[in-house]
Amino acid sequence: PRSTVPPGYKLVYSKLGVPSLVIDKSGGGTEAAMEHQEVRVLKMGSSLKEIETQYGTGVSLYFVFLRFIIFLNFWLGCIALGNFIPSLAHVQLSSLTGFINIFYIESYSPEVWIYWIITACAAVGCSLLAGPIFSCIARSYANKRRADTEKELKREALMVDMDTINENKYVRTSSHYTRLFFSYLLFVIMLVAGGVAVYFITWGGKKLSTVDFWGRDWLLSIIVSVANTAVRQCWAIMCRALTNFEKHKFWSGYRRHTLVKLFLFKFLNAGVLYFSQYFVYSAEDSSSTATTCPLADAGTQFLVNYIIDILVFCGTGTLLPIFRFYCLRSGGKSGKKKNSDYKDEFDTAEEHLDVLYRQFILFLAGTIVPMVYFLGFVGAIIGYYLDKLRVIRLCSVKPMHTSPHKLLLWVLILTALAAVFIFPNGILWILLKWPESRFTQCTFFK
Repeated sequence: PRSTVPPGYKLVYSKLGVPSLVIDKSGGGTEAAMEHQEVRVLKMGSSLKEIETQYGTGVSLYFVFLRFIIFLNFWLGCIALGNFIPSLAHVQLSSLTGFINIFYIESYSPEVWIYWIITACAAVGCSLLAGPIFSCIARSYANKRRADTEKELKREALMVDMDTINENKYVRTSSHYTRLFFSYLLFVIMLVAGGVAVYFITWGGKKLSTVDFWGRDWLLSIIVSVANTAVRQCWAIMCRALTNFEKHKFWSGYRRHTLVKLFLFKFLNAGVLYFSQYFVYSAEDSSSTATTCPLADAGTQFLVNYIIDILVFCGTGTLLPIFRFYCLRSGGKSGKKKNSDYKDEFDTAEEHLDVLYRQFILFLAGTIVPMVYFLGFVGAIIGYYLDKLRVIRLCSVKPMHTSPHKLLLWVLILTALAAVFIFPNGILWILLKWPESRFTQCTFFK
């Protein structure tokens, strides 16, 4: 027989289709529900166990993942010190530009080559192992918590049973697959259009940017990064619109297809950005004599991308929810809704993707600017406490009792592999020194 929602509860879904049980204060049975759910006032100093009690294992595991990323970036930064410290013996500081340069491998002496090879390969190895290691940590954490709370298993089984999207359950299968075909066709077209747009943004930014600061083309990097971030924000909305058009019968399918679109666009868009930048610079260098190593501009683009992404996260994750909360509450009818109804939704699935995207940028940047991992270490700490603030104070969080560790295993591995093979800034192409013309002005590779 089909399971039913327990008295005093109601089944709700997040914007990505993540199911959860919450107390229904509008109907009967509230007292019975409250007996099985302990509600506490969380604080910034609250432990993960307290967060788990309030919101479930899935939410607390997200913070375990953030802690893992903090440790991973610190460890990769320590590995990078193995090539950075030897490089200091060959550095002559004469200006601020010289100080900035010491963080780029283009300023390294050829004598440091062997140190860089060893540490770069070690960092790649650690990046590839990150997925399996975290998967083991998450599995152990989830199993331990589930052994302590059997009611979470019952809730999880119920939510799987209640996976049907009622408004789409009578959609014909042929209609669903037709919609799916046209949705992904439009998805591919928009990916291509986005790639063309990124190329012209890069080309236009290069034409506008005629002044270098501290020996770097910072203006171009800022223009491209801001435009790229705006495109990603718009695309997140369009991905959900496409998935809605597909008329999925189950929330699990809806969630899976939405995440696939978001993942592919975020990472392919980044790849197109660096690919476009390579051709823009190659075209310019073919018409004039190249005087600088192109890896310097690539490294600057990575740094600016990461910093702007952190700044946008701080703004959209903290300031925007506060602004939206007061605007919606002032425009709503008093007494009809609770404060939590006006808050932005905190969805761990989409939050995971944002963290992985920033980690992808760090994996790419670490080859060219090794000390960037310590920037990632600081950024991950900022992200951890901002997300904790969002969960405790700023956002509406639906309890989540399932763990995405299996998905994270493969996504982390794919992220690390993409940073190795993506052209032209993946470590594979840098080690092969291909194309050769790109490295003619890089003294480190001579």
